[in-house]
Amino acid sequence: MPTLTEELSAEDVLSLTARLEGFWMDLAGRNISLELILDRAWLAPARCCLVNADGHETVERAFTVLRETSGYCGKNTDLTRQNKRQPKPGKSLKNQGC
Repeated sequence: MPTLTEELSAEDVLSLTARLEGFWMDLAGRNISLELILDRAWLAPARCCLVNADGHETVERAFTVLRETSGYCGKNTDLTRQNKRQPKPGKSLKNQGC
C-alpha cells in the first residue's frame, strides 16, 4: 500500500485491487496455487517514515485505503469468487482475499 502522498493520490481501491489481481494471476500462471496465494497474501503499508509534507495524514489515509482494499478484495474480486467456488477438500480459506 503506497504511503507517499503522490503515489497514494494516484490510486484508489479499484486500481489497487486490479494491480493485486494482476500480480496474483501472474503467480498463478507460474503454477503457484491460487488458494495458496489467497491464503498467504498480506497487505501492509509500504512504509511509515513520515516524510510527507502533511506529516502523518497520508499515512493515516493509507491505512484507511488499506482496510477498504482488503475488505473489497475479500468480497468482490474475481479471484476470491473463483476460489470460493472451488475450495479444495479439507482446506480452510479463512484468509481469503487480498
